[in-house]
Amino acid sequence: MPGEPAAQQRVVESGYLSRHERDHDQTRRAATWTKVAATGPIILLTFAALPFMARGLNAITLGEAAAFHIGVPVQRLRNVAIVGVAVATGASVAVSVGIVVPHILRMAIGPDHRFLLPTAALLGARPEFLRTRRRRHRRHA
Repeated sequence: MPGEPAAQQRVVESGYLSRHERDHDQTRRAATWTKVAATGPIILLTFAALPFMARGLNAITLGEAAAFHIGVPVQRLRNVAIVGVAVATGASVAVSVGIVVPHILRMAIGPDHRFLLPTAALLGARPEFLRTRRRRHRRHA
């Protein structure tokens, strides 16, 4: 039949769209205020440590040897930064926060960690927040 491939394509697309919408609903339900309250202190603690690490991270971008000669404890800063980023990322992902935002901000703001780290921490949840608001607005309209 000539129209059969098109009909099959529509069936596949409708199945994908319904599954995709169901996945979004599950994600939205997964991000609860209880989870935000549980992970909030972890994220805030990491956010509070950012100003203390920013200058050292800027020095490391010049190279580890140069940072060491400037007086930056490179190995300790690296360990603290890796653990902090891992913990904050894990906590953020637990409440469905986007992790693409820091990479976009690096292109927009530049590599200076004094500005990049606080901005990424503040704007990381914004895309998911806006998506959720748009969905709620469409349902009530």
